[in-house]
Amino acid sequence: MDFDDIKTYDEELANDGAWLTAERGGKVHLEAQCRFVDSLTQSGELEYKRAKGTVAKTHKGGKPLDDFDNAIVGLAYVNMRDWKGVTSKGKPVPFSPEAARAFFAIERNRWMALQLLLKTQDVANFIGDLSDEFDVEEVTKN
Repeated sequence: MDFDDIKTYDEELANDGAWLTAERGGKVHLEAQCRFVDSLTQSGELEYKRAKGTVAKTHKGGKPLDDFDNAIVGLAYVNMRDWKGVTSKGKPVPFSPEAARAFFAIERNRWMALQLLLKTQDVANFIGDLSDEFDVEEVTKN
C-alpha cells in the first residue's frame, strides 16, 4: 500500500456520524451522533456559513452571534445528526438543530457542547475500521 493512499478517516463514518459522548465524573450525560466536517475545506466552510446565515436571521433581533453562539450553531446545525439522553419532564426530546441549540444555550449544559465540539474536530473519532487499508505482516525476531 502506498503511504500517500492511506485514508486519514472513514469517509462514510464521517458523513453518517459517529456516536460521541459528553462525560463528567465517569458518567455519560449525553450521547450525540456527530459528523466530521472539515471547516478548512471549501465545502465545510460553506456548510458552516449557511448554518450561521440561517440562524442569524432569527437571532436576538438581528444582533451578531458571539463566538460561543457561532460554535453552537456549527455543532447543532452542521455536525449533529441525533442524540440520546436528553429529556424534558421525563420524556425524550427528539433531536432537531433548534432543540440542540436551545439545550446548549443553557449555562449548565455548555460544558457538554464544548466536549462535543472538541470531539467533532478530532479526526481520530472518525477512523472506524480501516484495517483493510493496511497490509499487516507478522514481525518475528531472529
